[in-house]
Amino acid sequence: MTQDDWLRFYLRRRTAFEWTAWITVLLGSALANTITVHLDVQRARLAVEWWEVASWEFSSALMWILLVPWIVRAMDAKPLRWGRLRRHLPWHLLFSLACSLVHVLGMVALRKLVYAAQGFSYDFGPWARELSYEALKDVRSYAFIVTVAGAYRLLLWRWQGEASWLAEAPSAAPAPRPLGVANAPGDPADPSLDAAQRGEYHQQAPDMAMACTSITAPVEHHVPVSGDSVVGTVATVEGGSHPHLTVAPTSEALPAEGAPSEPSWLSTRPATPIDADADADAALSPPPVRSAVKPPRPERLLVKKLGKEFLLPMAEIEWVQACGNYINLHRQHHDYPLRSTLSAFEQTLDPDEFVRVHRSYLVRLRLIEAIEPTEAGDAHLRLRDGSRLPCSRTYLDRLRQQLT
Repeated sequence: MTQDDWLRFYLRRRTAFEWTAWITVLLGSALANTITVHLDVQRARLAVEWWEVASWEFSSALMWILLVPWIVRAMDAKPLRWGRLRRHLPWHLLFSLACSLVHVLGMVALRKLVYAAQGFSYDFGPWARELSYEALKDVRSYAFIVTVAGAYRLLLWRWQGEASWLAEAPSAAPAPRPLGVANAPGDPADPSLDAAQRGEYHQQAPDMAMACTSITAPVEHHVPVSGDSVVGTVATVEGGSHPHLTVAPTSEALPAEGAPSEPSWLSTRPATPIDADADADAALSPPPVRSAVKPPRPERLLVKKLGKEFLLPMAEIEWVQACGNYINLHRQHHDYPLRSTLSAFEQTLDPDEFVRVHRSYLVRLRLIEAIEPTEAGDAHLRLRDGSRLPCSRTYLDRLRQQLT
């Protein structure tokens, strides 16, 4: 089997593997502690039976097995990453104390049941002292579980590969230069050029100079530039439709403060009551208001996996799950983490193909095979590959409308 085959085999049974690993580690630790503590008891010649030691260790391990899923959920809700460490660390400390209290109450109850089954009674001791003692140990156990779970996730992400956005190539087309902006170097209108350089430029374009000799009905226009007024003459060339604009500064000042001003785009003031050419009017008309154009939707993502890179087509993403600062992109039993929020990623998807079904889930519409309502008013979605995703009642009606 190849590496990808092993990964696919593991991911299909990931939940079973994870539960097996936690149960093995915690129960194995309880068995080892039972053996060592029983040997210490025998060495100290204390009147303690082996089942008592076993009840102490295994009751604690069973409670931690029940608490591990809640600790993992806490890691998802309040991820311990560098940018949020100062804000989330106190929350985890409080949650670890709450876990300690549940752990102590649960293991004491289990020990009392075991002792009662053996015909004895279990005495936990002074609660204030014992709770403080257990809290010190449980906070360390909580930190150990968080560390192991975080390291496991990091290793799994490295194995699967982490997705990232493809960098867009910069456009090679130069940006247009607006009116009033200094001329670029080499422009014949550049005031830094001397007369000889400007003459040389015009000698290279005799046709352009000859085309501007025959004009009809010039119309003057005022264009406010950098606090002064300039007069431009628009002339239409005979036999052509392109206007020629000549700009010359004048001493006319801008309107005083409080006086009505000309429109900011361009204002026209005809010098003589004649009809200008249609093309000249079109050139001087206000620019059309363009509707906002949405950026193109990304077609691929870049995935880095164990030192290799490959492209992940957006069309192959089946569903998306929010996970703290990341989202998991699910594709063919693989989860590719992407550093983004679910709402931001939703904006890049086609709404006719993906639908929000939960505050933490997006799913591709065509992959939904069945909707299974629950008594609470929510539903479970069964996909074509057998996966089951939650659907909250908030999104259920809209999902049904899109499916029909």
